[in-house]
Formats: sequence, C-alpha cells, structure tokens
Amino acid sequence: MVTYIAFGIALGLFDQDYVSSVIVTMIDTSLLSFGLIVLLIMWLIYTSQQRKIVNILNNLYNLHNRLKKCTRYKLEIDFWLYIITFSNIIICFTILILEILTALNYTAILWAIPFIMGSSVLMQYALSLNVIIQILKSINKAIFKLGNIDTEDKSETLFFSKVLIEESIIEDINILNYSHMKLSKICSEISNFYAIPTLLTIIYFVTTTTYNFYYMILALITNGDEFLLILCIDCGTWCLAILTEFAVLTTSITRITREFNDTSHCIFLLFNRCKMDSNTKNTLSEFLNSLLHHHLEFTTYGVINLDGFLLQNIFGTIVTYLIILIQFRPYQ
Repeated sequence: MVTYIAFGIALGLFDQDYVSSVIVTMIDTSLLSFGLIVLLIMWLIYTSQQRKIVNILNNLYNLHNRLKKCTRYKLEIDFWLYIITFSNIIICFTILILEILTALNYTAILWAIPFIMGSSVLMQYALSLNVIIQILKSINKAIFKLGNIDTEDKSETLFFSKVLIEESIIEDINILNYSHMKLSKICSEISNFYAIPTLLTIIYFVTTTTYNFYYMILALITNGDEFLLILCIDCGTWCLAILTEFAVLTTSITRITREFNDTSHCIFLLFNRCKMDSNTKNTLSEFLNSLLHHHLEFTTYGVINLDGFLLQNIFGTIVTYLIILIQFRPYQ
C-alpha cells in the first residue's frame, strides 16, 4: 500500500489536459491525495479489525443453526441484492476502463482504485444487512406459523375466530426471542465496523462527484476535444454507480428497520388470533417487552444518519458546492 502511494506521487501524475486552471489543478491534486489516504485508512481498518467481521459472520452462522431448532423456521432466500452486486462490479470495471481512456496514463489507477474500494465497502455493508433481513423475515413468518396465520393476508386474521394452540410453543418462542435480541446486537456491531469506512466513502464520493461535474462543465465550455464524449460517459457512469450503491444501502437499512418493527406487529396478531395458556401468554409478553429495549440505529458514529434522507442530503451538498465552484470558474 505504501509502495502504491509512493509510486503514484513519485510519478507526478496529478495533471490533466482538458482544462488549464489553477483551481482545477489544485482540486485534482487534493482529491487524488485524499483518495490515497482513504485507501490507506480502509486497508488499516480491515487488517486491524478483521477478527471482528469474522466473529460477526460466525455469530450469524451459529444463530441460523440455533433457529433451525425451531420447527416453524425456514430461511427466506432473496437473490436480488446479489444480482445488483454483480452488476455493480461490472460498472466499477467499466469506470476503470473509461478512466484509462480519458486520462491515458497511470492517473486512471489512482482515481479508479479508491472508487472501487469505496464501492466494495458500501456493497459489503448492504450484503451484510441483507443476510440479517432474510433471517428477520424468516423469524416474523415463523411467529405467524406458531398460530397457523396466513402470512399473505395478515389483516383478515382479526375477523376470524380464535384458534386454540394445543401444542406447547414456549420453546420456539424463546428461540425466536433470543435470536431477535442477538440480531439487534449484531446490527450494532456491523454498524460500528463499517462506520468509519462508510463515512470516508461518503466524503470521498461527494467530493469526487462534485469535482467530476465541475470538471465536465468546464471542459464542455472551454474545450471541444474529441475525448469529451468519453469524459461525459465516464462522469455519467461514475454518478450512476454511486447513486445505485447509496440507494441499495439506504434501502437495505429501511427494510431491516421495517422488519424489526414488524416483529411486534406479528406478536400482537398472534395474541388476537390464538387462544393459549397463561405460560405461553407470559412468554409472548416477555418477547414483546424485550422488543421495547431494542434500539436500532445506523449512523457513522453520529456524524451522518444512514436513512432515507441520505440521498437527499448528498444531492443537496453536491449541488451547493457545484454552484460555489462554478462561480469561481476560470474565464478565457
């Protein structure tokens, strides 16, 4: 990693040929240097905290095996995020090729590698959450199955006569309760592990996207070079990849929050749908009370909230700084 950074700086590959401007050169140099710093910090985090992510994966695997003891548990498989991840890999390598065609020197590597690293961080974060979402959906469906409730038509169960649960379901409820609490803790561990890499990625993506738009606008105004088409395609692909990654991450966080909140709804429906003995009722009540103590939060250590407003905030920040930079554009 140190050799890579020294190699890039020693070659002095911080110049571009499209726009001759002190501001552009200064921003270009600063962002390339910042990208190398981000890459180094992420490498240090992943190497120093590798054991944490391994423990998280082991806990998820052990939790899944524990849930198998619940007779009504069946893991729900969702492949859509894996398809998006594969598509994102293709987009990243497309950007690498476009950067090479645009820069025509080793600067393309210095731009593309931090981008690919940041993209992999966001997609790994989303994939980790997707695994938890699948387990949570399976737990919520298992709760419905405890009372033989149709998961496709939940609201109609309120109008049916109550069904007596003859067999004991206390053991299954305890397993589901423990698993739900364990998933809440695992979510916190995942959020803490990816907090700094996600924060650095967001800052890097916002600054580089702002610069790319600024660079493209200046190039369109001041230059009619034949490579401008490739430059525009490169900038568009860059923005599309970033938009997709942030959309996938925020969607995953929204889905996992919704699944956590749906668990209490599932227990309420089970109370209304079924007749049960006092021990079963007490066990379900303990499950319901434990949900009140689960605090699910996805942030970058409180700096940025990773919720549905993330894209709006990023877009607003890019537009604001783009307007400021354009006001100081060079006049020729």
